Amino acid sequence: MKHSRLARWILSIIAAPIILWSGYWAAAAYAFEQGAHLALREAHKSGVSTQFQEISVQGYPTEFEMGVSDISVSVENTFTWETQKAVLHTASFKPNEINLDLSETHQIDGSFGTTTITTKQAKLSVLFHPSLLIPLGKIALHAEDMAIDQADGFKANLGSVFATVTSYADPKEAYNLAAKLDNIHLGSLWPELPPAYQSVQALRLNSDVLFDAAWDRTAMSRGLPALQKTVLNEIRFDFGDANILATGQLIHEATFGPTGQINLIVQGWQSLFELAKSLGYVAPNLEDMFFTLLTDLAAQTDSSDTITLPLTLQNGRVSYGALTVGTLPKSP
Repeated sequence: MKHSRLARWILSIIAAPIILWSGYWAAAAYAFEQGAHLALREAHKSGVSTQFQEISVQGYPTEFEMGVSDISVSVENTFTWETQKAVLHTASFKPNEINLDLSETHQIDGSFGTTTITTKQAKLSVLFHPSLLIPLGKIALHAEDMAIDQADGFKANLGSVFATVTSYADPKEAYNLAAKLDNIHLGSLWPELPPAYQSVQALRLNSDVLFDAAWDRTAMSRGLPALQKTVLNEIRFDFGDANILATGQLIHEATFGPTGQINLIVQGWQSLFELAKSLGYVAPNLEDMFFTLLTDLAAQTDSSDTITLPLTLQNGRVSYGALTVGTLPKSP
């Protein structure tokens, strides 16, 4: 009898944490599923419409794995994103860190047309700070063998993409954006380009952005934060024999769009000038004039093979001095 009571006591000690953990997991799994439905309803108030076929939660006992199928997300008057399936993973002991498997075909429709994106592997991780408002801490995206196919014929292939969004403690509305793209093939964008110019080996981006509010759980009910300012620390990439660097600052307004200055620094500009001539973009009778202009610009720097072009963005136009060199796409 004593041995029987001892055995029951030992079994109770062993079973108690298992029962408690099972109860926690079941309650948390239900909360995850209901939280997803609540988040989607709150997002609708901000102009984000979401549809899906099914949400399922599994992964007991060490994690929560939530599968969502036939997803369609529309941001009012902006774009629609669709994919067949997304799988969310989070450890049961660390629910504020979420990993999302996006290794599916994605379709994006907007004012730019229809774009299809496929990847061999795409993983997105999101870290929220464990506080009442659940503010965004960090987002990291890693994708490999990405193919981009736009309906108008544009095609691009990327060997790998790694991008992060990291919050600042002060101000809490500021975030750092960093990205690294490797082995970018753009042959369809400009088929007449020589092979050396149809790919970019590496592109680096680093930028700080400021919104009018922090990205936290209140964003769903009060409306998505609006971009206020961009500090472009660096966009750098090689194009053939030239190295291109862009830095600058932009202020964003809903009516006038981005306003500010971007400094474009081109090292090895002579190779790009020769490329433009070979493609017929420079009239023969104007070659000397443009070459003299570019040489004078290079003389203002510390190196004869480097030019700096201060570009002004204002009222939807990109200009160099009094010369308009391009226009910006209109916001939806």
